[in-house]
Amino acid sequence: MKTPSPDLQQKRPSRRRGLLADEIARDANVSVYKAKRALEVIKHAPELVPHVISGELKLAECIRAIRGTQKDDSEPELTFEEEVERSFKRWLAKWPKQDHKEILAIITML
Repeated sequence: MKTPSPDLQQKRPSRRRGLLADEIARDANVSVYKAKRALEVIKHAPELVPHVISGELKLAECIRAIRGTQKDDSEPELTFEEEVERSFKRWLAKWPKQDHKEILAIITML
């Protein structure tokens, strides 16, 4: 089997090692946290990238916009009864499970 010539070996891209955010942070001289946020904007709202690069928008503003829209889309609106039930279950979870019957008895007395 022939070995590739030295010119071909140099033209091949080197194998990527490590995380993409780490590489971006190192190359751009920013924190890994900021690089991860930039990757999030690239993934979810690529149309905002030129505005961030030019300085028209801050990266944090884009993240807020992305996360705000994702949260609204994924969580359906609850009815009043569902909100009360969810709130009550969270409140009831403060006490040990063996005390729940006593707590419910106290509430029904009220």
